[in-house]
Parts: sequence; structure tokens; C-alpha cells
Amino acid sequence: MDPLLSVLILLTVSGFIASTFQRFGFGRILGYIFGGIIIAYIALHFHISVDFSYTDALREIGLILFFFEAGSSISISGLRASFSRVVAIELVSITFIWTLSSIVSFTLGFSQIERLFTFLLLVNCSMVTFYLISSDRGRLGTKIKQIATLQFSMEDIVQFSLFSILFSFSSSNVGIISGFQLFLKIAALSLIMFASAYLILRILSSSALVQEKTNKFILSLAIALGYVSISQYFGLPPLFGAFISGLAFSSTLGAGEIADMLVGMKEIGMLFYFSSLGADIGLFNSIKVIKYGIILGMLAVPIRMIGLFTGGILGGVTPENASLISLTLFPIAESGIIFADTLASSGMLASQMVGISTIAVMSTLIVSGAISSRIDTFALKLISFIPLNTRKALDGISKLYFSSIETLVGTFAILTRFVAIVLLVSYLSDMFSLIFQHINLSFSIEIIIRVIIGVLGSSLVLLAFIVTTNSMLRFISKRFNMLSNSSSGNIGRVFVYLFGGITLVIELQLLYESLSWTKEYFGIEFFGINLAFALMIIFLTLFFMTRRREAVKRNTENRKISRY
Repeated sequence: MDPLLSVLILLTVSGFIASTFQRFGFGRILGYIFGGIIIAYIALHFHISVDFSYTDALREIGLILFFFEAGSSISISGLRASFSRVVAIELVSITFIWTLSSIVSFTLGFSQIERLFTFLLLVNCSMVTFYLISSDRGRLGTKIKQIATLQFSMEDIVQFSLFSILFSFSSSNVGIISGFQLFLKIAALSLIMFASAYLILRILSSSALVQEKTNKFILSLAIALGYVSISQYFGLPPLFGAFISGLAFSSTLGAGEIADMLVGMKEIGMLFYFSSLGADIGLFNSIKVIKYGIILGMLAVPIRMIGLFTGGILGGVTPENASLISLTLFPIAESGIIFADTLASSGMLASQMVGISTIAVMSTLIVSGAISSRIDTFALKLISFIPLNTRKALDGISKLYFSSIETLVGTFAILTRFVAIVLLVSYLSDMFSLIFQHINLSFSIEIIIRVIIGVLGSSLVLLAFIVTTNSMLRFISKRFNMLSNSSSGNIGRVFVYLFGGITLVIELQLLYESLSWTKEYFGIEFFGINLAFALMIIFLTLFFMTRRREAVKRNTENRKISRY
């Protein structure tokens, strides 16, 4: 069949089915997939060959805009205001999803990399839930909508981070320690990429040229495509750059004005992408793949419900609100299909997992569409299973848990800033060294320049270590003083010292690695000298801060006495 005619049939059939599915609350992407399946079966029955090669470029643009829109839909200010609360919910949810998805994956006979991907697939909710939250269809209150929206945003970030880790690993060397180190690196690189995009867009925002709608749309495409390339350069998934650029765009220029233009191009790309996947399912996938996909999708519903519900309660959300949120956010994300396709294309994942994940996502979306109008009824039934005494016990546990999470978030934020500075200095040092390599300099001058670059870089890292360690010690002191002298307060203090100690050890390890270059040129490592110098500055800073606080306290007491 002529390629243009194939595209026309794809547009007509998938577009009509998607509109019908959306009208009944199942989402357009589910309609695109079904449209591709129907076209594949018709083509197979009548022995017609279809050619979708004309759609490749639009598919790529559609994927980039899909993740750009996902990033631009996240409210950074909203996440900051309730970050600890959302992290508290998400950590419990992830733990349950990881445990239960591992059991399901083992039962289905998945390999290690397939088990990790199954967890990745189940950790995020569908875009359909975002539209359900925004509308009144689920009859959600304002507070529940706010929590659910923040949770939706956090799950996007978590899934992208996990995908980046999985993408950067080979299947043979996945480990807990190396995974945590890579997670820190990805968090720091994300911070660098976001900060650079934010700075560029903040500078451009003052230009009158950007205020025009069409120019703003072109800029959004340019920044998304640019950061796709940058993300690829850093060894991260290319689409991760589109997500980060969307975050930066929403924080500076805002994507609301050009939303209709973005959606139009994105939907065309999504139509071609998901319809082609549907056609592949219809033509090539076996009964086993379809069966496994349905099983995984049906089990994903209770797994995500249990994780979100338990996480919500321990995160300080009322059982009523937690049940409504779990019943709203249980469908798994369409982005998981794209991640499966990306990993399968790179050879990390078996191609059958693309079909299994596609059918699993379809299954959860069908269940969501079927119960979306009766969420209130199901929520009441879910709450009735929890005894009153259990609710009271969970309330006490949640307070201690939330306090520990606030400590964890604070220490991790300080550590991430330090890692970002170390990476930035490392990349800049490598860049300048590469530049001087291509300049015809004598060997001695080249050595001197390398040493100067190393000294400057080490000095910046040392300064960052001093500043962040000071911040860490002040944070630990502040958290320690905030806690009461009760048993729960004492447990909280243990967590303060534990998280603070782990963070300081990691900082010291990074400082050691950043100063290891000195051995090559001087035959010794200056780590001990630098560390002693840094600790001396930290000690003196804390000493003078303490003296200043005592002086302020004495002055306050003297003023009170003089009044009497």
C-alpha cells in the first residue's frame, strides 16, 4: 500500500477510535493503540501491507513533546511547599510496589532486568489520571486534588530517575551501592541541566521577541531538542533532557499560552507512535504476551492501590483522602511503554516486554475508566476494612515517620548541591584540559596549566565542602533542637545523627576523589592537609557562630532585666 495512503488510514481510524475512547473516560492513547490493532488485523486478513515510514520524524517529535509537556505540567513551587509530605508518601508506596512487583515478576518467570523494568512500569500513574484530577468527574475535593496532583508530579520524577539509572546500567552490574551513587550523579546532573536551562530562559524572558506566541512555541521546541542532545552527551536517556527542559520552561516562561500548539503536534506524534505499537501487537505478539500483559495489568491495580493507600496514611493523609487518591492514581503510565521500547531498541530488554507493558497499561486504563464515576463508593468500602485501633496506631507512627523524612530530605538536598558542584567542576576542568590539548604548547607549560586547573578546581570543591558541611551541621543542630524529649523525639534524634553522618561520609569520599589528582604531579595526596584545613575553618565558623548566639542571648536577657 502507498505510504501516504497508509498514513491517511492510520489517522482516520485511530483518530476516530481515540475520540470515542476519550468520550467514555478511557483516554486517547488507549484509543490509538486499539486503532493500530484493528488496522493490523484488517491488513492481515486481507493480505494488505501497510507502510508507516513517513511517520518516523513526527513520532520522534511527538515523544519529545510528550515528555516536555510532562515536565511543564509539574509545579516546582507546589512541590517545594509540600515536598517532604510527598516524599514520605512516595517512599512507602515505592517500597510496597517494589516488594509486590518483585513477587509477581518472579512468578511470571521474568529475568532480573525484566523485574527491574516491571517495578519501573508500576511506579508511575497514567496521564489520564491527571485529566481526571483536573476535572470534576471523580468528584474530588480541592485538598485531595492538590495532594493527588503533587503525587502525580513526584511519580513522574521518580520514574524518570529510575529509568535513567536503568538506562545507564548494563544488566550485569546493577547493585545497591552503585545504584545509589548513580542516583546521586543523576540528581546532580539534573540540577545542573535545570539550572542552566532556567538561566537561559530567564535571560530570554526579558526579550520582546519571546513574548509573541509563535516565537515562544518555536523556542520551546528548540530548548527541548537542545536538551535532548545535552542529555545524550551526559550518558542519560535523550528524552530525559526534554523532561528537564519542560520543568525549566514552566518555571520561567510558562507553557500555558502555547499549550494548544504543543498538544496539537504532540497528539499527532502520539497517534503515530502508539498506533504503530498497536499494529505490532496485532501482527507479531503471541497469545503468551497478551496473557502476561493482562495478568500484569490486573495485578498492577491492587499493587498500586495498596502502595498509594499505605503511603498516604503513613504520610499523614487521612484514610478517606488516601483511599480516594489510591483509587484515582492506580492506572500505570503510558510513558512506561515508551521506556520499554527504548530499552528494547538498545538491546537491554526483550522485545516481548514492549507488548506486555502495552497490554498491562491498557488493562489498568480500562479498569480506571470503568470505576471513575463510582470512586466515592469504592473509597468507603476500602476504608471499612481498617479497624479504628489500627488507624490510631498508624497516626502515631506517621508522625515519627514524617519527622524522619524531613531530616532525610534536608540532608539529601545539601548533599545533592555538593555533588552538583563537584560534577560541574569536573566537567569544566575536563573541557579546559581538552582545549589546551589542541593548542601547540610545550610539555612543561602544558603540565603547569594542568596543575593550575587542578588547583583551581580543587579549591572550588574544597570551598563547596566547607560551605555544605557548615550547612549540614547547622541543619543537624536545628533538627535536633526541634525534637521533644519524648521517646519518639529521641528516636527522631537518632535518625538526625544517622542521616547527617552518612551524608558527611559521602561528602568526604567525594572530596577525597576530587583531590586524588595531586598524587600524579606531586607524588603525595593532599587529602589529609586539605581535610584538616577544611575542618579547621568549619570549627572556627561554628565556634564564632556559637559565641555570637550566646552574646545575643545575654543581650536579650540583660534587656529583660533592665526593664524590671
